[in-house]
Amino acid sequence: MRMAAEQAGISTDKLSVALEPEAASLYCRHLPVMCDGESSLLTFQTGKKYLVLDAGGGTIDITVHEVCAGGNLKEIHRASGGDWGGTKIDGSFMNFLGHIAGISIIVKLL
Repeated sequence: MRMAAEQAGISTDKLSVALEPEAASLYCRHLPVMCDGESSLLTFQTGKKYLVLDAGGGTIDITVHEVCAGGNLKEIHRASGGDWGGTKIDGSFMNFLGHIAGISIIVKLL
């Protein structure tokens, strides 16, 4: 990915490559919020810890950060995840229904 960005003319000193949950974490630190009809920027105070959970169709990714002095982030739990996404949940739910109602009934519903 880095090589493709460099070939596209993006300078290496201007390039950061981040995993999706890390990028989401950085975004969440500066969320636009509406308060009393006015838009403002929500920023986390020093010492605040927060978790970002990205639940997609195939995977779930989790990361935890703490805001340090100067606005820097400390990684409490590195970005990780697994194949526990929506499709896995859907399959498990269908198996559960199959045990209750019988697989033949579930197959007819599909």
